[in-house]
Amino acid sequence: MAHHSPPNNEPDLFTEAFTLHQSGKLEAAQRLYKQILTTNPDRHDVLHLIGVSLYQQGRSDMAVPLLEKSVAIEPTAVAYGHLALAFKAVSAIEKAELAFRQALELAPEDASIWNNLGNFQREREQFPEALGTLQRAVTINPALAEAWVNLALTQQGLNQLEQALQSWSRAVALNPDWTLALSHRAALLFQLGRFQECIEAYAQWIRVQPNSLDPRYQRALALQKLGQSAAAITSYKEILSIDPAHHSSLNNLGNLLTQAGDFLAAEHYLRTLIELAPNDAHAYGNLGVALKAQRRFIEAIAVYRTALKLKPDYTHALNNLGTILKDLGSFHEAIDCFDRALEQDPNYLDAHSNRLFTLSLMPRQDPVKYLRRASEYGATIKHNIGSLDRHSTRIGHSRSGPLRVGFVSGDLKSHPVGYFLENFIKHLDRTRITPVAYTTNSHEDPLSLRLRNQFGEWHTLVGLSDEQAAKQVNDHAIDVLFDLAGHTAHHRLPLFARKPAPVQVSWLGYFASTGVPGIDYLLADNYSVSEAHEQHFTEAIWRLPETRLCFTPPTESAQIVVSELPALRRGHLTFASYQNLAKINSDTITVWSKVLKQFPNSRMRIQNTQLSDPNVAENFRQNLAQHDIEESRVELLGACARDAYLQSYAEVDIVLDTFPFPGGTTTCEAMWMGVPTITLVGDTLLSRQGGSLLCAAGYEDWTTTSTVDYIAKVIHFASDLEQLSAIRQGMRPQVIASPLCDSQRFARCFESAVQDMWAVSASGS
Repeated sequence: MAHHSPPNNEPDLFTEAFTLHQSGKLEAAQRLYKQILTTNPDRHDVLHLIGVSLYQQGRSDMAVPLLEKSVAIEPTAVAYGHLALAFKAVSAIEKAELAFRQALELAPEDASIWNNLGNFQREREQFPEALGTLQRAVTINPALAEAWVNLALTQQGLNQLEQALQSWSRAVALNPDWTLALSHRAALLFQLGRFQECIEAYAQWIRVQPNSLDPRYQRALALQKLGQSAAAITSYKEILSIDPAHHSSLNNLGNLLTQAGDFLAAEHYLRTLIELAPNDAHAYGNLGVALKAQRRFIEAIAVYRTALKLKPDYTHALNNLGTILKDLGSFHEAIDCFDRALEQDPNYLDAHSNRLFTLSLMPRQDPVKYLRRASEYGATIKHNIGSLDRHSTRIGHSRSGPLRVGFVSGDLKSHPVGYFLENFIKHLDRTRITPVAYTTNSHEDPLSLRLRNQFGEWHTLVGLSDEQAAKQVNDHAIDVLFDLAGHTAHHRLPLFARKPAPVQVSWLGYFASTGVPGIDYLLADNYSVSEAHEQHFTEAIWRLPETRLCFTPPTESAQIVVSELPALRRGHLTFASYQNLAKINSDTITVWSKVLKQFPNSRMRIQNTQLSDPNVAENFRQNLAQHDIEESRVELLGACARDAYLQSYAEVDIVLDTFPFPGGTTTCEAMWMGVPTITLVGDTLLSRQGGSLLCAAGYEDWTTTSTVDYIAKVIHFASDLEQLSAIRQGMRPQVIASPLCDSQRFARCFESAVQDMWAVSASGS
């Protein structure tokens, strides 16, 4: 092909056009390129460059013919590579791939062409082909950061996440200021749950873009996931100092402050969010949590109902509304909320658990129906896992040395679970058992610190997935694993379905079947579970010989002495209940009303958390009035500190228990303060816990089996104040000497039970 001699000024025009092109002045460059083409229409390099400039402008349809003419005149690898990109832009897929191949035939060692072809394949989701292509690119030129980025995206498409992380890291090392690579690397670390590294990665991104809110927000999320709440709170506040209307930060900050116990501040941020986004159902839902934490239950209910008007399928709001209704004793409404949540999301395990807990509270509970629901929960977990991961391979193996026994709980603190653990854990024979704690709650208090010193090891499962938690338990070689929560707050029951320990047991914090496959036993005593009731558990019943619980006397309040019988100085009896409002049902109030009528001058003290809300107290007062209990005869009180609560027993003569959910810790604390409890014993583990505790302490004659007997026994004991006074003064010494508080005796029984469970399981029988 003949070449025309350029005019004398043509080299200068090309240089000027190319300079303009490089500086991004594409229109000006094109005018000069076209001027050159008027005198030399076959100049392939100019055709190539004007085609590239048109491609860069998004005018690929105009670029294609120019690039095709360029390669027809002079087939260069670079021109074919750009032609491939132009074909790709106009969706000429087959022509694009052919052009890439033609470019590589001319320049088989050009890493940039391999990179572009690999990216082309990746975008078409041809991940295996793209993987090989991009690996060739980085082999040829390991310094090509763009190829590492495309390789990382391809590896993520193939779910090769660890390899992708390495590729992102190479890209960042080559170009530390490239925000694309920085952001994707940090996001992948977040996805992999490597939150500490993730925090550092986002910090690197922030150094590159100090004014960008996105890395700051993502870093705050990672801090939150890692359980570093204080640092996360600081980070969200920094974001809000830059952008006071940052919705997600307002929302997350409100939630964190609720968790931290700064409820008023949480409410402030969430109400600010609602002002900015009045149709944000989630803002209302989170405000409901903050209000409930402040014991403003009626306000919280209204807020949740607003959230559900905005978003009827808001399952978390349904679940949380259900829990408040349950706490206030509106069981049927609560069940309806949980059912509606499960209709929308059958795998919503919290709603399953809350429904089961509520069913266990309901008067005239049907244990067969409960077991059916519990089994549904277990089946849901099994379905979610796919097949149960039997992590433990130690079953049937002999164990030399002490058994390693794990205790999983979110209540290793000032809570009934903590109170019942403290007294005996320290007396466990460490040649027989090594106790290992697994806390599922980041909140700790002085009792937590005391328990830390008593356990052989202390680990946290906060922030770990069930799979990660199961691996940790298995890696720690736990032989027997106890669940202390059942379907209560902070439980990790799905962990147990993965069978991380050879023997698994439900105990202490719950009073019915968990329904969880993988939990072998429920630890009870001879009184708590009758033979007829055994059929209502998915777990086998294992019995301790005397009592399933060992109470820890409140020794830090030992200076609170048992007072004289208040009726002797007051001239009238004072009955009391310290039970959760959910336990005080219509049947219980009816019996209390009959008791009060038998003693016309008597008074009653009712104290619990829910009554801290004046609106709840007023509603309850009206409920009592409907049962002919006069307002003047009842004192309604909200929650108070434990010392003040224990001191209040100095004003109480007899505790009237609730049913079918009686007191547990409160019954023990009342006995410690010399105040006996009349309890009605039912057929279920839950309804028999009061009787079990009283019998273990030697006060079986305070148990009843019918409402008629309940009233008769109150009349009997309350009619003889001298006898009642003598019982009061002798109660604390008797309780201390009983199996209920004999921690060393309980420890021996517990050790034997655990070793026998292990022996049975190891033998395969």
